[in-house]
Amino acid sequence: MAIVGCAGRGSVLARGFASRDDCQITYLADVNQAMYEKHAQGIANCQGGKMPRFAQDFRTALDDAAIDAIIVATPTHWHAPATVWACQAGKDVYVEKPLCHNAWEGQQMVKAARKHKRVVQVGTQNRSAPYNMA
Repeated sequence: MAIVGCAGRGSVLARGFASRDDCQITYLADVNQAMYEKHAQGIANCQGGKMPRFAQDFRTALDDAAIDAIIVATPTHWHAPATVWACQAGKDVYVEKPLCHNAWEGQQMVKAARKHKRVVQVGTQNRSAPYNMA
């Protein structure tokens, strides 16, 4: 997997996914290399010492055939473009809320997911919380 946007919520998500036995964070993509330097070792520690690579442009991760999915935790104006491009690149997507800024962006995301047969999930943390599952 690749995490796109490593500050704040992105670093929390990266550690969570990296701690799973069925996930590996291969790329930390962020325009600010300092975010990589701040979080890379912590991610590596969560996944048995496997150090993620840095990509200042997340399209590097999209070009990597070994990447199955991306996590979009960027500033919100990038959620729609990153999701569409990831679908076009054959990647599944977990995207943080808000999904998009307007209905047109959302429609483009849905079209891309359907056209390229991708799974796209929007983060709604509380939806899966035990107290909401009753």
